[in-house]
Amino acid sequence: MLLSIQFPFADARKFLPQTGLLEKPNWSFPTPNVDFVHFFGMVRYRRSGGVAGWVGEGRICEAPRALRFNENLHFVHPQTDFHLECAFRRFYFDGQAVGKYEVGLAATTENLQLTLPPTSALIDYFLKVPVRIPQSANEKPEEMAVYELGRAADPLARLYRLGSTAVPHNQTNGLTDWWVTPGPPVMLIEYQGDERIRLPKHARRVNLPESYGLELSFDRFAYSGGIIPLWALRIKSFDFATQERARTLRLYLLRLHAEHICLGLILRLLVARKIVVAERSAQSNDLQRYLSKATERIRNQELKSAEKFDTAVPEIARESMSLMNPGDADALLEMLAEFAPRPAVIDDVIDYANGPEMAKLRRLITQYFKEDELQTLCFDLGIDYESLPAVGKAGKARELVAHCDRNGRIPELVNYIRQERPNLDWN
Repeated sequence: MLLSIQFPFADARKFLPQTGLLEKPNWSFPTPNVDFVHFFGMVRYRRSGGVAGWVGEGRICEAPRALRFNENLHFVHPQTDFHLECAFRRFYFDGQAVGKYEVGLAATTENLQLTLPPTSALIDYFLKVPVRIPQSANEKPEEMAVYELGRAADPLARLYRLGSTAVPHNQTNGLTDWWVTPGPPVMLIEYQGDERIRLPKHARRVNLPESYGLELSFDRFAYSGGIIPLWALRIKSFDFATQERARTLRLYLLRLHAEHICLGLILRLLVARKIVVAERSAQSNDLQRYLSKATERIRNQELKSAEKFDTAVPEIARESMSLMNPGDADALLEMLAEFAPRPAVIDDVIDYANGPEMAKLRRLITQYFKEDELQTLCFDLGIDYESLPAVGKAGKARELVAHCDRNGRIPELVNYIRQERPNLDWN
């Protein structure tokens, strides 16, 4: 049995001037066994390689120095007890904005059979395991601050910021803490063969094909005043094909979480005007490139994960986090307009902020309605076409969908489109 937790954090420094961000490792193509991350460890090849579509997953930083366990790991419950050992501590960065630190603990006892009480107690124990995380150079392990594992996000983000900055900045004023912003973690429990765990009855079961030899469930676990998403993956057999499917699914689940969280954090920093870039600057180009690639990557991998496994996988990945607050899309659009990004970038970002259904609706209108037909649509719905704050058919379609969403008129818009385009393929 393996318990793992991922801590994602968004690095905004590529989009800011004069932050002292180190040029190495070159995360687009780091050199294993040569490149390293200060306070974390050496870049290595991932033993089993990466997964197609997720750039860079074949190279990770083995990061035992960033987080150290404080005691012998022994789980004790009235129904069972067993020891755990560290399976991995690794760090990944995509070279733009997405960072993630992952920790895994493996049970040393095989064929565990856990009912609901010990399963819940094990998760609680895992999150409360004490760990030591350094906050400056030359700290001895006994001098390092101690945290519960479930609360390691903030100190890990601070440590990465310190270790990847050319000149250490003042750690007490907090003015630059948001340069590397931690997001909520996600947990994964894997168990194989005859092993069993029991989740609460309200846990959501994902319907995977029986031939896959996998069982997947989703739940949320209350911890420290918050909620942590939890995936449970049962691997029924030990054959190579099943193990590979399990590994692919694991990477999809964890990487989708990190991509969603980090993009959401960057968008929030834009809305809060902490990230402010000048038009046609190097930071503007980097930001546009990231926003375009991140939205495209998430969209493509959501489609692939739905195709490979089940539509519930990307749906739950989105549902398990609050990406944007109400009204943020409008503030985001206003902020984007100030540094004049390419129209396609604006459409990609607003589509993401509004969610996949709103994005699909905008694309259908753009593709199947001419501009004069779009004007007629607005007239028939009593919406002033000229007052929609955009230029061109694609922009007008985006603003029309946003207007209908704000005013609770999406069903009316959908009905109109269905009547005017009865043969339209909504899939």
